[in-house]
Amino acid sequence: MFQDILKIASGEANAESPHVVVPLYMPLAPPMSLADARKTVNQRVRHRVARGDSGFVALAHGEMHPPGEEPFPKQLVLLYDEDYTVFDTMEEGFEEAIMMDGHGRRYSHNRLRRGEIGETPPLPSEEALALWMAGFLNWNQMVPGLYRFRYCLIRG
Repeated sequence: MFQDILKIASGEANAESPHVVVPLYMPLAPPMSLADARKTVNQRVRHRVARGDSGFVALAHGEMHPPGEEPFPKQLVLLYDEDYTVFDTMEEGFEEAIMMDGHGRRYSHNRLRRGEIGETPPLPSEEALALWMAGFLNWNQMVPGLYRFRYCLIRG
């Protein structure tokens, strides 16, 4: 079991067999305005965005269903600063965003970074959202039904 987890985490999960990348279409909720996005986060995040240290990219909201536990509401905001980061609006914590490519491997971090504050992100918002969604789908493959989210871009 540990070896399987290691293969998935290292990106070697598909290396031993031929595979094909198939586009998976997932419906998005209508885009959220910046004003509405600001309402979903705490004062600290609002200040970061207002200063230009971070920018809103997307929102995931729904429920988390851990095995053997009661489901609970979960809402995450994808932000971009030096890297893509996630702010958990329920627990009010930050973490690195898990971005997966179409092969089930973690997306190359050097393509996600930028050199200077104020530069535009290296990925369009739609592509960043797709890679972020793929990260949740990867978790759902390991633990079926863990995340039950709707996703939307944040526009403004």
